[in-house]
Amino acid sequence: MNKRIFTLLLTATAFATTLMAQNDEPKVAYLFTYFTGNAPEEEQICYALSDDGYNYTPLNHGNPVIKSDSIALTGCVRDPHILRGEDGKTFYMVVTDMRSSLGWSSNRGMVLLKSTDLIHWQHSTVHFPTPTNSTTSSTRARADVASTRPQPSN
Repeated sequence: MNKRIFTLLLTATAFATTLMAQNDEPKVAYLFTYFTGNAPEEEQICYALSDDGYNYTPLNHGNPVIKSDSIALTGCVRDPHILRGEDGKTFYMVVTDMRSSLGWSSNRGMVLLKSTDLIHWQHSTVHFPTPTNSTTSSTRARADVASTRPQPSN
């Protein structure tokens, strides 16, 4: 159990994201998006807030803020990653579409989400049923490695 809590806390640290735009707006809080475990009812998107980036308080009494069965092909999601767009008003989230009870290679897609208020989300699913060609060795899709930084122009 302690190993599971440590893993969740490590994941929390990795995915904690500030709610500050890339302009001069003051920081208000840090938003942490997370899932709570490996059972289907735990593979849901939850929120927590922090004033200091270290101590978080779950929102919605720790219950999911987005039900996975309404957005994911597998009915479960993991690895939520959220960021604020360059306009300072739009939020984007990417999550792994995966049900861990089907095995760790069941993550064959991602869900892309967009919101202007962090409550109402539009979503699209991307599903990779098989590798795209013979040179592809990847068997999994993972939201936590999706690129979020603009590429420098030369």
